Amino acid sequence: MFRGKTYLLTAMAVLVLAQPLLAGFAGTDIYLPSVGSAVGVAPWYTTVWVYNPNSSPATVTFYFLKRQPNPSPSSYTDTIPPGDVKRYDDAVKFMFNESTFGALRIVSNQKVLVSSRIYAQAAGEGIRDSKGQYFGGIPASFAIGAGEKTRIVGIRQTSSDRSASDFRFNVGVVETTGNSCTVTLRLLDETGATVGSPRTWSLGPREQRQDNVWSLFGTSMPNHQVEIEVTGGSGKVIAFGSSIANGSDDPSTVEMHFADSLLAENSTGGSGTITGVTAGQGLTGGGTSGNVTLNVGAGAGITVDADTVSVATNGITASMLQDSAAVKSLNGLTGSVNLVAGSNVSITPSGQNITISATPGGGGGDITAVNAGAGLTGGGTSGDVTLSVATGGITNAMLADGSVDSSKIADGSVGTADLANGAVTAAKLSASGGSDGQVLKLSGGALTWGSDLQGGLTLPYSGSAASGAGTAVFQVENTGGGGGILGIAGSQSGVTGQSTSGSGVYGSSSSGIGVHGQSGNNFGVKGESSSGPGVVGLSTSGDGVWGITYAEKMGVYGASSGTNGYGVVGYNSGTGNGGYLAGPDAGVRGDSTNGYGVAGYSANNAAVWGQNISKLATGYLGGFDGVHGTAGNSTGSAGVYGEGLSASVFGVYGSNPAGTGYAGYFSGNVQVTGTLSKGGGAFKIDHPLDPEHKYLYHSFVESPDMMNIYNGNVVTDEEGRAVVELPEWFEALNKDFRYQLTVIGRFAQAIVEEEIKNNRFVIRTNMAHVKVSWQVTGIRKDPWAEAHRIPVEEVKPPEEQGTYLHPAEWGQPRERGRDWMLVQSKREEAMTVLRERQASQKQAPQEK
Repeated sequence: MFRGKTYLLTAMAVLVLAQPLLAGFAGTDIYLPSVGSAVGVAPWYTTVWVYNPNSSPATVTFYFLKRQPNPSPSSYTDTIPPGDVKRYDDAVKFMFNESTFGALRIVSNQKVLVSSRIYAQAAGEGIRDSKGQYFGGIPASFAIGAGEKTRIVGIRQTSSDRSASDFRFNVGVVETTGNSCTVTLRLLDETGATVGSPRTWSLGPREQRQDNVWSLFGTSMPNHQVEIEVTGGSGKVIAFGSSIANGSDDPSTVEMHFADSLLAENSTGGSGTITGVTAGQGLTGGGTSGNVTLNVGAGAGITVDADTVSVATNGITASMLQDSAAVKSLNGLTGSVNLVAGSNVSITPSGQNITISATPGGGGGDITAVNAGAGLTGGGTSGDVTLSVATGGITNAMLADGSVDSSKIADGSVGTADLANGAVTAAKLSASGGSDGQVLKLSGGALTWGSDLQGGLTLPYSGSAASGAGTAVFQVENTGGGGGILGIAGSQSGVTGQSTSGSGVYGSSSSGIGVHGQSGNNFGVKGESSSGPGVVGLSTSGDGVWGITYAEKMGVYGASSGTNGYGVVGYNSGTGNGGYLAGPDAGVRGDSTNGYGVAGYSANNAAVWGQNISKLATGYLGGFDGVHGTAGNSTGSAGVYGEGLSASVFGVYGSNPAGTGYAGYFSGNVQVTGTLSKGGGAFKIDHPLDPEHKYLYHSFVESPDMMNIYNGNVVTDEEGRAVVELPEWFEALNKDFRYQLTVIGRFAQAIVEEEIKNNRFVIRTNMAHVKVSWQVTGIRKDPWAEAHRIPVEEVKPPEEQGTYLHPAEWGQPRERGRDWMLVQSKREEAMTVLRERQASQKQAPQEK
């Protein structure tokens, strides 16, 4: 043990000089609220004095309370001779070999007086040049607990910048019971009015906490005070303040406002004149000197123990009771006597009286009136009363189902109004008087049987009827070789078909033309519909719709005036093409004012497929691009639009098997609202040192989590503390925080003193003014991220089992690649179909 800095001062003259430093109160459980030891530009030290005013040695144990919960703090024990003062230089380092700050607890078997000085002494300077402040030891009994308040006054700090404020001010507390508690700090102005919002500290067992008032409240304080209240928990605290002049660094200690009850002038004891204590009636003992004891005289029936006086078991007998004070016996019965009411007897206690009476009539009832309920009449409040069924009192709800039959219904009482619509069916009508083929008809205002009149249509004819699905309202069949229906008109449509939801005109043929229309100057076939298809062509093996023109017109022309309609729609529910168009000019041309020029949808294959064989370009239009799309100035329009409607298809697919080519190239900003999956990633820019001849790449940083990274640099203050403020949305976006700290420019220690709370965290260093580089990571917890976590490992779906994303890198042929299996194979199938279509198109009949 190192004792080179421990001095025992026994000389009386030195003791007299030292005693003025020992401000405070003597006690057996004492706290020094602020001590420390630290190396740095200006190292910190703490000197502690302990004075034993007793006539016997005092055994003293010191506990070091760091700025953290201290349920089992480090300890150091020493003995102070009677009447001696002992000084401990650099006490924290000497006793505990620690280099940090906190508080000291001193526990003694006798009352001792304790004080200390915490100071900074620059390297090469003597103690005479040091700057520090004194703290007197405060007994633990002076601490405040739940619901109690104290104040620190004399606060003066007008800025966080030392050059802009004359003083800086710190406040602190230390917990004294070994229990947790919550402390609320309120800033008050010189009138006692609250300024700003209060701050809350949660303290662990015997934890010391200290902070600068500007860091706490962030406002100018020319003449303010801090009110400190214990607002939760069973712990208690001692509070303190420290004011430092920014020019000279001269510090001053500010003690808490102690309770007035601690002062002698407010004590109820003091200069009494008692010379003896005599035992009075019922007591024994007493005396005239020293400590005296009074005891209760235990008489008959009384028992006395260490802290209670009570009646002994069975101690009170009948003989001890005064005749008029209690009933000693009842008809020879003693103890607890029960009164039990017999038949037609009631017992009613009231105050000191018990009334026993017979029940009238022997029934014990209390009916005072009979009232007529629903459907009844009569009743009364006295004598014999009668209840009768009221006229019209029985309602339908009172009748049970099936309780009324025909015998209960008067003849002729059921009229037309009593029958529900549709209640009389054919089975209830009599066929008497009619013969086969006759119908019931109106004749002379009465219904009679007659013949069913039949005949041809009278033109113009109009009629309507309802028919089920698959059944026509009007059907004409020609079993010969002529037409089924022939419609001729001079200027309008020969045949017009309209439907509100189905097909306006439907034509079907097993081998010929489903619908054939011919016109000299107008439409060969025209179909209109308000919601369904205007014209539908269906063929089980041939072409659904075939359009041919020999002029400079369109073989098939479609126009839509609606904002979401389509001029031409091609649909194939199988594996073929939704539409096929070929020619020497544009394979497909679509014009639209507001909608899509060309839109294609397919359940299993390419939604739109276009190929120009001569230019070796797919979807060729006016150039050599595979697909070329241009969007004008309309908001929300797309140059190229692709949509996939199931989990196994692609909205847009691009492929380039060449190793250095691009499957997709974007010149401009790209936005992805879903999850982006990739084999690798990097930024690619013109090289900063040779932009004309080189590129510079940096790879992306990968993580198995949706991790966000934040970093920065801070410099700690004179207490080695720095508060890092994060954006107000930080904790709403992130969770599961991780921290990294790196000290820059010097050897020092750095810790995260307070983790992230209210979008801020606190860094602490063991020296002042240390530059620290920090990094914090968090995992996204926003609603989209919570719903779309990226799996770290995933089993390939059945259709992709045995395939590779990058077959060449695994030494596999391209046919083992997922893209080849899922996309390229279908592309080759489509190319085969396309070639077959082109061959059949050259042989297509040139019919008019």
